[in-house]
Amino acid sequence: MYVEFYNTSNILEETLKSFSDARVDIRDLATSPDTTLRLICVARDASLADFIAVTAEDPMVDKAVALSDEGNGGLLRLTLVPDTVDQKVYEAAVDLDGLYLNARNTDHGWYVKMNFPDKHAFGTFQSRAEEYGMDIQPTVVRDRQFFLSEEAFGLTGKQQEVLAEAIKSGYFEVPRRASLSDVSERVGISDQAASERIRRGMKTLAENGVTDYFE
Repeated sequence: MYVEFYNTSNILEETLKSFSDARVDIRDLATSPDTTLRLICVARDASLADFIAVTAEDPMVDKAVALSDEGNGGLLRLTLVPDTVDQKVYEAAVDLDGLYLNARNTDHGWYVKMNFPDKHAFGTFQSRAEEYGMDIQPTVVRDRQFFLSEEAFGLTGKQQEVLAEAIKSGYFEVPRRASLSDVSERVGISDQAASERIRRGMKTLAENGVTDYFE
């Protein structure tokens, strides 16, 4: 069972106040009975040196280490302080055979993608997380069916509307069965607005659907 959800984790909450435009992707989580939760992250749209410096003062972070500096971002490892809610929630997921895929920061909290054996396992995980004080808000569930929420895969509602009409009308067909003007007219917006929403939406889908490595 594949799920996507928002959670109310406060990981990097203080740090991100200083980097409102930064995007952070958590690529991997790890912990053990003898170690606190460690995260491998990619930070974008922020100087990695500045990000590390601020992160080092974050009350949830015990240690921050730069792994690869790519100029306007890079790869880093964060070790959290002991006994965080996030560690308890992650351990609950592992106990239930949950498989973490990735997470990214959004304006509505962290957006997480995971796999679970079945609905019961995910329901139990959700209940345990809430007992620890973390709210889980599912947006996408794949179990024979696929449910797409407004912000699934990072798309806005307006981008989904235009992309859905573009698909329906044949804009993406080869050869095209509809022009940009056809799409914009059916949605009720200008050609320029339709073009921008399609390009930004496709960029977001590519970023979230393809494993992206820094060149």
